[in-house]
Amino acid sequence: MCQHDVLVYMTTFVSMFHGLAVDVRPRGRKSMCVRATRAPPPPPKSMLPACETRMDNTVCRIQHNASKVSLRVDKSLSEGRWRLWYAVRSYATILDANCQAYSPLITHFLKFTSTTVGRDKVYRAVQYWSRFYAWYLLRKGARPEVIAPWAALKTHLGLARKLMRLGKPIEHAKAASVLVQSQAKADPIVKYLAIIRQLGYAGYLTYDAANWAHGAKFITLKNNKAISQTAAKFWFTGLSANIVAGLYKLYINKQETDRVTSGDPEKNANEKRLAKDRYAAQYQLLQDALDICNPGTSLGVFSFDDGFIGLAGLGSSLLGLNTYAGLNSLYQNYSSASATRNCIKVCRQWEHDLTGKLYRAPYLKSTRHYLLFVETVLSRPELGDEVQVLDLTRVIGTLHTTRLPDLLRTCLGLREFYAPQAALAPHTMQVLPLLHGLRVLDLECCIERFEMSRVINYCAGLRGLHTLRYPRCAVSTTYPIKAYPPNLTRLALRGGIKDDFLRVMAGDDHPDIHVESLLVAYAPSITAPPLLSLVQTMHRLRELTIAWPIMRFSHNSLDGLLLVAPRLRFLSVAIDYISPRFLENSHGSLETLEFKYSGVGKRRTLSVEDLSEALDEDDRFPALQVIGISPKLADALFQDGDSRVALQSLLGQRAIRLYTAEDVVEEFASPW
Repeated sequence: MCQHDVLVYMTTFVSMFHGLAVDVRPRGRKSMCVRATRAPPPPPKSMLPACETRMDNTVCRIQHNASKVSLRVDKSLSEGRWRLWYAVRSYATILDANCQAYSPLITHFLKFTSTTVGRDKVYRAVQYWSRFYAWYLLRKGARPEVIAPWAALKTHLGLARKLMRLGKPIEHAKAASVLVQSQAKADPIVKYLAIIRQLGYAGYLTYDAANWAHGAKFITLKNNKAISQTAAKFWFTGLSANIVAGLYKLYINKQETDRVTSGDPEKNANEKRLAKDRYAAQYQLLQDALDICNPGTSLGVFSFDDGFIGLAGLGSSLLGLNTYAGLNSLYQNYSSASATRNCIKVCRQWEHDLTGKLYRAPYLKSTRHYLLFVETVLSRPELGDEVQVLDLTRVIGTLHTTRLPDLLRTCLGLREFYAPQAALAPHTMQVLPLLHGLRVLDLECCIERFEMSRVINYCAGLRGLHTLRYPRCAVSTTYPIKAYPPNLTRLALRGGIKDDFLRVMAGDDHPDIHVESLLVAYAPSITAPPLLSLVQTMHRLRELTIAWPIMRFSHNSLDGLLLVAPRLRFLSVAIDYISPRFLENSHGSLETLEFKYSGVGKRRTLSVEDLSEALDEDDRFPALQVIGISPKLADALFQDGDSRVALQSLLGQRAIRLYTAEDVVEEFASPW
């Protein structure tokens, strides 16, 4: 029970306990025990806030914020009610402390300091602060007995950290060995600098262990100062290698950034990755620059005093703490969650508004969540009005969808519906005409053999529907299609549709189809000629995606695709169905051309020479701006680096962008 609930219970007991107070004691982590006890003595009059002397009922207002819980009484009070108020104020601090015991900040801190690395980073920050503060007190002329505790703390923490780092040289030596034997393709400069860094750290920590043994008086070393100097040299070498590596990474990052932005004025996905890498390199460079002040001063390279070294070490320690513990994200997440939780507790209007946002697009990650969601919405129909996006693709099992029609009747404001991995319950399709605001109907995951003609007729009256995706189990029959949704612009054809169905769709007596984006995939029964005829009749078609697998297509089935779709702006096609003759056809409006490859079979009909020959002519694809190549096809096409460089050089002359990474291709690919 939370603070708010306990205080609400107290206010309801006002008329019951006129001579009693309410004692609130914690009972486990998630519950509270509320019981009546004898009230404390009445508070003095000086403690009582001013109030109106009226004889009407007492009205209480609960105030809640991050640090205080109180119950304020605004109107007339009897003696017993004053006792209740006084008891609530007495226990408010205890309640707040009990709830703070389960704070995620405290939990994260305990988890962080339970590790050796976490404790070492905390001790390091305290050690360098002690070093700075001891120097500061000395400069201010403080007495020796004031400076001594901080100097001793610095010394003991340094010795304790040396003990905690015993065995670390083996870790760094192993990391250097792994880098030497690594066969991964990496920049050789970065690799060799990383090896030097790891060896430098290994040597530094080895000599540092000897310093610990001498400081702990386990052994006595006559040349302790020489060992300390050698340790500082190793530390300085490792940090210097890391600083040079950081500067080199920033240089390479700047070159890549200039190359991306100079050839592409628009924002692209590479900029985000480069910015992230640049921030990481700058962050590490700053930390290394602060760290190198200590060994550099010991070796005489720099001439910093203890105050500067202490502040530099403190800054480096805080940067390391932030990297290891993620303090920024933890504080932001905790603050946001705490603010939302408090607003829901206090203000019913906020609760009302946030409830709508929670139910607008529920995330149902399992069948169990779906069943709980159905029970909640059907028991409170007003919540169904808030649902706008219903994604059931993670719901598996036909038995669990029996109440789906009732759920859809409750969610009449639905805009997007993604069907479950099941056969839909009877009468589900008959509910679709009631969803007047439906915009997206995705039946891809259904395992039911839908007659798509009937489904389209059910949806014909939905004026807002713009996206319809057939299931992979769809079947086509001779049942006539009366009309399509008037604003349908995106259509995905899948499943067991046959050539006759495509011929009927392409016929003159068939209702008009105003589709602008078409996807064809997982259709094993169709052949290429009926599909090309259908594409030719779609005069508004701007985006076309033909994906693998379509079993009855041959290696050159789509060679004439560009001729039947002269208005296309985006085309994604699997090269399993085209030959080099596909690129012999010109196209005046195509802006994005994407090639994909299934990787099945040894035959690959498209080559880099075919692409270069087609793109070498300016009038072949005059409007082309982007060429996307899937990773599988890129591995097959670019057997060596020269072919890729030659193709990029040719595309650069025509200001055409080439993308081969999957995440970047999706930026320009069809939203299918």
